[in-house]
Amino acid sequence: MPGADFLVAVSEFMAEFLNRSFDQSVDDNIRWAIASKIIARILETCPQDRLIDVFTKWNSQLLDSLEQPFGAHEGDQIQFFNLVREKSHVMAFYEILYRRLPA
Repeated sequence: MPGADFLVAVSEFMAEFLNRSFDQSVDDNIRWAIASKIIARILETCPQDRLIDVFTKWNSQLLDSLEQPFGAHEGDQIQFFNLVREKSHVMAFYEILYRRLPA
């Protein structure tokens, strides 16, 4: 798949993962399935140059997700849980990036 097409395809999944309007409940959440079954596998198997392209495009949005304060959802346990889970997936994406790229 050419680089531009690859980035467009991955960008669709990243946009869906970062879209909090998909949060319906704790257990039945499409964002977690997208993150673990699609995005993580793509990041694990794509060529390194494509991996760099993905993180170059999505780094600022992923960092925004990590910087969202936990206190914003203090009274809503489901939203708090979803935020923790989102941040966990983002950190897993970064772990893949750092593990796969040479020092």
